[in-house]
Amino acid sequence: MSMLYIAGMTTPTPAETPQLPPVDLAAPLKTVQDTATTFSSETIAWLQSATLQAVSTVVIAVIFGFILRAIRKFLLKLIAGKDQQEPQQGVRMVAYRLIKNTSVIFLTIVGFCMVSLFLELPKGVQKGFDLAFMITGVLQAGLIVREIILMTIEQRFWNSSITGGVPLASALGVMGWLVNVAVWSLTGLLLLDNLGVNVTALIAGLGIGGLAIGLAAQGIISDLFSALSIVFDRPFVKDDFIIFGDKMGSVEKVGLKTTRVRALSGEMIVVSNNHLLGEVIHNYRQMLERRIVFTLGVEYSTSPDKIETIQTIIKQAIEEQKDCRFDRAHFIRFGESSLDFEVVYYFRGKDYNPYMDANQAILLKIMRAFVKENIQFAFPTRTIHITSPIAVTSL
Repeated sequence: MSMLYIAGMTTPTPAETPQLPPVDLAAPLKTVQDTATTFSSETIAWLQSATLQAVSTVVIAVIFGFILRAIRKFLLKLIAGKDQQEPQQGVRMVAYRLIKNTSVIFLTIVGFCMVSLFLELPKGVQKGFDLAFMITGVLQAGLIVREIILMTIEQRFWNSSITGGVPLASALGVMGWLVNVAVWSLTGLLLLDNLGVNVTALIAGLGIGGLAIGLAAQGIISDLFSALSIVFDRPFVKDDFIIFGDKMGSVEKVGLKTTRVRALSGEMIVVSNNHLLGEVIHNYRQMLERRIVFTLGVEYSTSPDKIETIQTIIKQAIEEQKDCRFDRAHFIRFGESSLDFEVVYYFRGKDYNPYMDANQAILLKIMRAFVKENIQFAFPTRTIHITSPIAVTSL
């Protein structure tokens, strides 16, 4: 073995540098092609030499396939019940979804394989059935695993909604996309491994490629993780009215990269998830009640007795409104041109229009009461005192 000696140390030559084994996809493809060719040729020969046995085998296999499909259909109707609606919770939902995602092609192949257990078939035909069963079985396993993961995620959000939260409408879309990528990537690797591909080298190559893609798409990945943060932390959900920065509107969709908000003026605001989570978000949908503060001023000529009456008038006007809770009304200061009152009350609700209706009714009642009590609202005035000018005598 040739070595380079430098200062007492040995360094492997470039020829000795470890190399990952190449990924050879041609071999399994050739295997599938050879199996298909052998299957077709031996099937034709079998049909010619033993026509009755071949036809009866195919007929029995098709019957088995139809029986399995009929059982699948019957079980779906039985689980759905009288209303024939897909269950949304519990064991019935799990059983329904798993049976529904059982592929008809897989059941047909299972029917042929069941027949092959009882009949002696040509080796090429048997090998073709085994290959078809392996491929459809791996794909069917991927479908089942994907559905189990999605059901687990859905149940998590369903339980959150029962406990008082509102499920995020776009959450399943984001999580479904990630689950599909993960499950079908693993399914593809498992399928290639069963076909004889060295998946270790393929995984290593995918890892290096994934690192390069991650470095090149940092912004997209950042938005993707922000979408996951929105899904799990739920600072807002679909139809929430939010304010962020100088923008406001109702959330319409949370995507993988962006969130879409419908502004009050009608246009669609599209903002990246990462940027949105970097802002302070005011969520008005999740507030239990709204605190309202306003001031009013009356003229300085108002008597102290009338000043004491004003608090009663304001309190009465607020308490007469549904969903309004009076907090306080105080004479707080001597203003420049008015005697100022500060009023605080709470509106029990999150919708803006009902709040504005109640606030308008309160102000109108206060105005009518002031007219009845002859209390005048103040407006900006200034009193100017003019003294007699000093006479100036010319010399």
